[in-house]
Amino acid sequence: MENIIVTTYVSVLIAYMIYGIKFANFNNLTPFFSHGTTATFQAVSILYMTYIGFDSVTTLGEEVKNPKKTLPLAIVISMIVVLIVKTGVFLIGSSLINVQ
Repeated sequence: MENIIVTTYVSVLIAYMIYGIKFANFNNLTPFFSHGTTATFQAVSILYMTYIGFDSVTTLGEEVKNPKKTLPLAIVISMIVVLIVKTGVFLIGSSLINVQ
């Protein structure tokens, strides 16, 4: 069930990026720090919470055949996928809204 939920979630985010790029206005991203870096770091501190949970992969260490090889690889792959997908979603979302 968890695999279905995660696959659905990632599919929705990828669909959002594909559909949103049609309407994206990348001129909305300049200047990137239009309200200073303080607001950006406040947003990043909130968004950081979305990355919590990668340590839960390590709880499966007892059930994996080769945990010394598999667990670090799983953590790195999941971090890369999340970083790409979330950055894409945030980029598309930011380009859709004119905040100036």
